[in-house]
Amino acid sequence: MINPNKSKEELLNFAKSNGNNFNALDTRQFLDIMISFYLTVRASKCDLKDDGDMLLYQWGVYDYAEEHTFSVDITRQFIPNPSLPIN
Repeated sequence: MINPNKSKEELLNFAKSNGNNFNALDTRQFLDIMISFYLTVRASKCDLKDDGDMLLYQWGVYDYAEEHTFSVDITRQFIPNPSLPIN
C-alpha cells in the first residue's frame, strides 16, 4: 500500500521498476502503466467500498483557440478515510 501523499514518487518508481522511462512514454504506454499501477498498488486509508481510490479518465476533441485538439486526461483520485487504520 502507498501513502496517497507520495503517490507521484511511487508511480515513477513503479514505472522505473517495470523498465520504463516515465518521461519517454507514448500515450498507450502511459495508460498501460497508470492502469497497472492502479490495479496493483492500493492506497492506504482509502476505502475502496466508498470509492476512496479511483482512476478517472476523460477524452475527447476540444476546440482550443479555434483548433480541434484531441485530449486524454487520467487522474488517480484519493479520498482518505481517517477512521481507517494505517496499513
